[in-house]
Amino acid sequence: MSVLVDVGNSRMKWGLVRDHALTQVVSLPLPESPDVVPDSWTEHVLLWQLPRGTTWVLSGTNPPALLVLQNWLQTQGYRIWNVSNYREIPLRVEVDVPERVGIDRLLNALAAIHRGPAGQPKLIVDIGSAVTVDWVNPEDTFCGGAIFPGFRLMSEALHRYTARLPLVSPVQNLPSLPAKNTESAIQAGMLAAIVGAVNWLLPKYLQGGTTWQPGLNEYSSSTADAPFEKMPSSPALKPVFYLTGGDAWLIRSYLNPDFIFWPEMTLEGLYLVAKSHSIE
Repeated sequence: MSVLVDVGNSRMKWGLVRDHALTQVVSLPLPESPDVVPDSWTEHVLLWQLPRGTTWVLSGTNPPALLVLQNWLQTQGYRIWNVSNYREIPLRVEVDVPERVGIDRLLNALAAIHRGPAGQPKLIVDIGSAVTVDWVNPEDTFCGGAIFPGFRLMSEALHRYTARLPLVSPVQNLPSLPAKNTESAIQAGMLAAIVGAVNWLLPKYLQGGTTWQPGLNEYSSSTADAPFEKMPSSPALKPVFYLTGGDAWLIRSYLNPDFIFWPEMTLEGLYLVAKSHSIE
């Protein structure tokens, strides 16, 4: 038995591994300060009946919260392994500086490769505080991707760096357009920015990673299906599409149905890393 933890910028996910499988997943709050641990952490330790000595495998993109969790676990008598180096992940990485790639992106890639099918590229869209759109080539190599602000970062930036724009929560349902009030206009803009970016990036990846130039190889689209019209005809070259992240549900209905919605994707990748190091 072991526990997997993916620490994000707004929440953390715990996954319980029993009998060589990820059996339970829960989303829990981050600590409000280094000295205050959420009650829900203790509640789930008791609920899952985790004895002292249980191994916890940690990863994440939020070092302060990760440190608080690690210190707390040590006081509880648990064993800890923090996956923080890309070399600990059984994955080929082809980017300029592998050390600077977010561990969560690499874990997603590993999970996608393991799920297969082999020989097909994978497109991974992770919607969180930041949005990543990553590419794994047919040879199972992580090739990088694109990063841009998620819903909450966009909303906070508009509120913080303007005099009058309010802080707005994202919504799943697109407001009527053109929007008739400021809140709806921001919500529509955020949704359009993320969905539009995903659909814009897809054909660029399919072009084989060539440098984009304005006016060349462009497409025009009015629906989320338009980029898929340029899909390779060979099934072996058609990408497998994955959608994950805490805010993925907000855009799920606006993407092509070929996308596989996989909320536990990062934890599944972390499980594969632990398994490769004989931790289950």
